[in-house]
Amino acid sequence: MKQVEAREQALTALYAADTLDADDIDTSEMSARAATLAESTWSNRETIDRAIVASASHWRIERMAVVDRNILRIGTYELKYMGISIGIVIDEAVELAKKFSTAKSPAFINGVLSAVATTDLPEPPEQPSERPEEQADERAHEQSNEEASTGLDMTESNRSDVVPSDQTTDL
Repeated sequence: MKQVEAREQALTALYAADTLDADDIDTSEMSARAATLAESTWSNRETIDRAIVASASHWRIERMAVVDRNILRIGTYELKYMGISIGIVIDEAVELAKKFSTAKSPAFINGVLSAVATTDLPEPPEQPSERPEEQADERAHEQSNEEASTGLDMTESNRSDVVPSDQTTDL
């Protein structure tokens, strides 16, 4: 399953749990990747919500549209706890907003997530992880997407911050 589809499934589950004010999230009919994202986001929502509120001036979390707040939760979780780059997180969150929310939501999501990127969050508790090969595939896919969108080749041979081991000096 593609990460885009996993995000959509996770958003659906988060929306349902949020609307019903549920303690737990129903992940029985979704992929493992989507279930992990939904469960991890939901279980860390109090911390995530504090970061969102701190970054969304003059907005209380309960006043945000349910769809928007859950897109922001997913984006914040991916940004802060999964280490996905801000460009990818914002792009994917904006696409979710275009598909599932109002015409003004993409700009709102973009602004809030840009601000969230500068906040510090505590480390999350241990979460169930996907299979290591799926994580590696996803990181490679996201890096290739970032390279395509920026036009940069980030392989080690082309990165300026990589110094060959025979050229290192003591500092």
